[in-house]
Amino acid sequence: MIDGHLPVVPIVALLAGIVATYLLDTYLDDRRAADGVAAVSLIVALAASLALARGSGGVYSAFGASPTILVSGLGTLLGVLAPAVALVALIGLGDSLDDPTGAGRPLALAVVAGVVTIGYAPDAFTLYLGFELLAVATYALVPFAIDRSSAVVAGRQYVVLNAVGSAVAIFGIALLATTEGGLSLVEPSAGPAAPVWGLAAAAIVVGFGVKGAVVPLHAWVPDAYAEAPYAATVLLAALATPAAIVAMARCLRLAPADLPVGTLLVVAGVGSMTVGNLLAYGQSTVRRVIACSSIPHVGYILVGLGAAFAAGGGSLAAQGALFHVVANAIMKAGAFVAIAALLGAIGAGADATHDEIAGLGHRLPLAGATLAVAVLALAGVPPLVGFWGKLLIVVGSANLGALGVAVGIAVVANSFLSLGYYLPIVRSLYASPGDRDLGRPSRALTASLAIALLAIVVVGIAPMVGLDAASAGADAIAPVGEVVP
Repeated sequence: MIDGHLPVVPIVALLAGIVATYLLDTYLDDRRAADGVAAVSLIVALAASLALARGSGGVYSAFGASPTILVSGLGTLLGVLAPAVALVALIGLGDSLDDPTGAGRPLALAVVAGVVTIGYAPDAFTLYLGFELLAVATYALVPFAIDRSSAVVAGRQYVVLNAVGSAVAIFGIALLATTEGGLSLVEPSAGPAAPVWGLAAAAIVVGFGVKGAVVPLHAWVPDAYAEAPYAATVLLAALATPAAIVAMARCLRLAPADLPVGTLLVVAGVGSMTVGNLLAYGQSTVRRVIACSSIPHVGYILVGLGAAFAAGGGSLAAQGALFHVVANAIMKAGAFVAIAALLGAIGAGADATHDEIAGLGHRLPLAGATLAVAVLALAGVPPLVGFWGKLLIVVGSANLGALGVAVGIAVVANSFLSLGYYLPIVRSLYASPGDRDLGRPSRALTASLAIALLAIVVVGIAPMVGLDAASAGADAIAPVGEVVP
């Protein structure tokens, strides 16, 4: 049992920020004050999670003996990562959330609060509440530009598919409640194998897999990522989508040992890697290419988790999967912030072709460098941040025999395959510069670009901080019976 009230601070700070920013933006029409309050709430949540990470973990109970918050390595990892990414997005791209309703910033904070709740949830039902909080927020963020018909269509598709996924997910969790192990993630117990577990596992994979963009449940990704406001796209790609996979893993760890959960996740991961890469080849605009490339990265996380489940406990593969959650957040934030800067400079609106960004790396060196380094990191080029998670997944899968060999081959092959659509972006950026007039990124956007570029390079060159956090977090997604947080 944890003494003191620090564990409740991250979520309370974010919920308070949601209310305060809405009141400031809507009733006082003071967006500068709303930005300041949003930043303060994110910084407080981040600082509290950092302080919790230095402790030994445990449970916090606000009401009687019922655990309210589970403080584990996974919770503090998401509790630090989500506010940090949101800060980068809102500093540089907060203006993309401006609208007369004043709902943009509160919705962005709601996404962060949902991700943090998934990390700290003490049971599967609370975890689902966090998942629904971020889901409902993104339902409104994707079609935010209601004056653009393509955004409304993308939003409609996103809402319908993800609402069905949410219903399936809660059905799976309801089935878990009927098993002997129950819903607790504090002292989890899988209990004996039960016929209902097969249906429950399938519902959990499908339900969370829609939001997680797992193939074949990925159809919403290209349109949603391309049509959402820039800040919302960062939150979707860097936080919401991988958080759904983490939520799936936290529920599946309760599965009986004889249920082939690991094999299921590996198959889903390999399919997502391959189909996502092929889908990216078919896109003609930069933003949609990077959007589709999110699907393979979900695949890398899935195969790492699947290999860990197949191994029957915590492993390097699980650490690699969680490190890639961190890496994906950093890389996707950098890529989409850079795209926003480049497209804003040429007045391209929501998206642009490779030809339209030709030569911008020369004219806008920081934005060009950030996008170029981000896509090379996404491809897994060492020593950038995207390399280490894939390496750990491959090495951690080596003891699984034929399955491990298949995982290693799939990860390496898909990393090379992705170079085929990442390198043309770099080539376009550094083609011969034209003579067109360009706008200049704001100071705030420049700051976001610099932070993102620094993170991609520094965490790649010195990955131990991320690896330590991933190692601590891996305990909370290990199958029951091996490592319990």
